[in-house]
Amino acid sequence: MADFFNNITSISWWIGVVITTILLNLVAMYLKSPFDRCLSSISTKYQTRSKAKKAERETKIANLVGNKHEQILFASDMNFTLAVAGFMTISGFSFVIISIGLLIVHYHTPTLRGLAVFLLLFVPLGGLIITIGFIPFSKAIDDWQILREAKDRESKIEPK
Repeated sequence: MADFFNNITSISWWIGVVITTILLNLVAMYLKSPFDRCLSSISTKYQTRSKAKKAERETKIANLVGNKHEQILFASDMNFTLAVAGFMTISGFSFVIISIGLLIVHYHTPTLRGLAVFLLLFVPLGGLIITIGFIPFSKAIDDWQILREAKDRESKIEPK
């Protein structure tokens, strides 16, 4: 406690605190405008990209409304994308399960040391394939929502 009071009452501590505070305020003042510009440009890019995606989505929906042939082609493309996603996910899980099973077998009968390293590489590879498989799956979900929106708009236009 005595050290604390000695530090507070010393001139060097007060000068250090004041100079540090002034320097930090100057640095913050000069960094504020570039930081604001950077965040503004990121926000502008996000808004532009979001508007472009929305316009592209609306164009797809407008092309699908009332056009059964385009809807069938769009649905078949969506099904292919789902098949790719399913294949990648099943392949990834297969990589992981087979690798873990072979590692367990190898643990009980360690004959080849290089095999364990090889199999340990297959586990993250399987995880990577599973993760990449979710990309076409999310695209297929977006396409399904676009097709559903087009059919909803079509049903509102056509009298029953």
